[in-house]
Amino acid sequence: MKIILALLLAQQAIAAPPKKTESIVQYSIPMADRTMTAYEGNADQIETIMKNSGKKVVTILGNGEIPYASWDVDGYRPDSVVDGFVNQLDPEKYILVFNDTRQLRHAVKMAELSGFQTVAILPSSQKEKAVEMAGDVGTVLFVKDSSEGGYVPGTTHLTPTSKAILGASDMIRAFGGDKKVGAEVLEAFKAGKDVRFTSLEQQRGATIKKASKQNRPPPKADDFKGHAYKTLSVAANAKLKHLGDSEEIGESNKTPGEKTFRIMEIWDYEPSPEVMKHILQKCSDPTSGLQLVTEEEIRAGKTKGGAAIGDNSLYLLEQGQTVHPNAVAKDASLRVSMASQVRIRVPDPKGGPDRYVLLANRASLAQGKPKLGPLGGALEATNDSQLSMLGITYEKKPQELRFKTAGSNLMAVKNWFDTRRGREVEPGRELYEELVEENKLVPAEVFEGEMFQVERRRELFSAPPPEFISCSSLMTKLDR
Repeated sequence: MKIILALLLAQQAIAAPPKKTESIVQYSIPMADRTMTAYEGNADQIETIMKNSGKKVVTILGNGEIPYASWDVDGYRPDSVVDGFVNQLDPEKYILVFNDTRQLRHAVKMAELSGFQTVAILPSSQKEKAVEMAGDVGTVLFVKDSSEGGYVPGTTHLTPTSKAILGASDMIRAFGGDKKVGAEVLEAFKAGKDVRFTSLEQQRGATIKKASKQNRPPPKADDFKGHAYKTLSVAANAKLKHLGDSEEIGESNKTPGEKTFRIMEIWDYEPSPEVMKHILQKCSDPTSGLQLVTEEEIRAGKTKGGAAIGDNSLYLLEQGQTVHPNAVAKDASLRVSMASQVRIRVPDPKGGPDRYVLLANRASLAQGKPKLGPLGGALEATNDSQLSMLGITYEKKPQELRFKTAGSNLMAVKNWFDTRRGREVEPGRELYEELVEENKLVPAEVFEGEMFQVERRRELFSAPPPEFISCSSLMTKLDR
């Protein structure tokens, strides 16, 4: 990289008249253990430097200020997801570019150990943060840019830094990210670049604290996936609407004769004392929608007070008729629903049987006829490329794991689910939506530390007839 830069500097000094030439500036940034070499030029010069590197340029975009969530993503830790991608590349053929290494330091270190040349492309406005944002790479290239990247405010034109990154890249891989990452990925798609986006959750606590610090409302569930996810989701939904594919196909629109095959994960959740305090307070308020019910009431389908209990609450008891996917006719028309349910057991202070926390559907509560069901809901895909190969048709929106398929695909669909890759692997998003965002039952700042870890797993196929149901039970513990 240094040889290439030296040649470019020499060519620049000879080839063009001084009055029309902006010189590339070289300087050093002192660090604790070494001196970092940095160069500064305009967007075209930085793009040219990378294109003349003699290697394919792979740009890795990710989170900046806010850390990734610490739980597994698709069965791996977030840094392992990035490491796995880098391990597929040949350091003799590729050079790696990063936009911000604060949450990707492990990947940078592994890349350096593997012999990769590593570069960070940053706006010159971020010079004071250079050590923090790119202290692990071999070389830093600053683009003369007063912005922080992304779109020029009020336009859909990229800032000089983002333009340089896009122009220099042969391949772009984004792992979560902020608004500027969303802009760069979206424009890369439009330009026909080899680009892929992987949704990774941000730390909920850090996201909530940042919103509070900026005097913004508590974040919604999708906010934990970062601004890049939101930017791309809006663009994808707009495209679907344009193509006429946005019609919702709910359960009420099931095809005659169609059967439902539910694939369920049941999570045992022990709330922190503060969260449990709020839950129990709301359970004593009939207008909140939360209620404590016994196993007997769940089996009966109603509470002693007369509130209806949906039969999906039976899954919490893990009982029912066993049905294997191979028993389904190959030519059957199926609706598949993949979901997680959260089981909160509350001991009876009088020594009676444990009670379960159920939540009323908001529509039924508004009508004065509450219908109770378990906490949780539909899972979302994070990478559905393998699932899409099975010819599924999403019901409501892309990534939400409710879809239609043929009976011949059912075993393959179940096997994909069991790999625990390419989909959500914990119920935090749904739980946050129901307890914090939608029903205001627990304050965001109280819920911010709740995290889940898989302790053990076992298979359970159960269903109240006539629906086919596959239920995977995940026994979990809270990691605080």
